Amino acid sequence: MKKFYGLVLLITGIMLVGLSGLERIIIYVALHDRVGDYRTLKMIAPNEIWNIATLTFTLGILLSIIGLIALSWKYIAKYRNEVREIEQGLKSK
Repeated sequence: MKKFYGLVLLITGIMLVGLSGLERIIIYVALHDRVGDYRTLKMIAPNEIWNIATLTFTLGILLSIIGLIALSWKYIAKYRNEVREIEQGLKSK
């Protein structure tokens, strides 16, 4: 069960990044009659609502990175052990 945590975090992060994009699209659709471009949208939309989309995106990126690290942790630890063995072999010569 432990090996699935990285995959779960990665998938959750990707879904949160997609959700943040959907949130921004919904904000745009709600204000499309008053908005011509992205900069105007950010000025018209309330900061509290815009910060939710930004927080969702940031959390999604963070969870994706943690998930990738968790998935590759076994390989990172194996590489560290191989480097350590090589260094010890060089010191003993």
